[in-house]
Amino acid sequence: MHSLRSSPIRQRGQGLSEYVIVLAVGVILLTVPWNGQASPIMQLTRALQGFYARYSYTLSLP
Repeated sequence: MHSLRSSPIRQRGQGLSEYVIVLAVGVILLTVPWNGQASPIMQLTRALQGFYARYSYTLSLP
């Protein structure tokens, strides 16, 4: 006889809730500023903007 605890449907639901929790923690860690610095996402965005500005300047040189 099968119990509700071993049901595949219940196990899939638990996996989804674990995934959502881990994803939420990851988003919070990437978007919250730490130690008075910008958030990691903002730091990455600024670095990519600076890289692109230097890259496009180099391409515009004769």
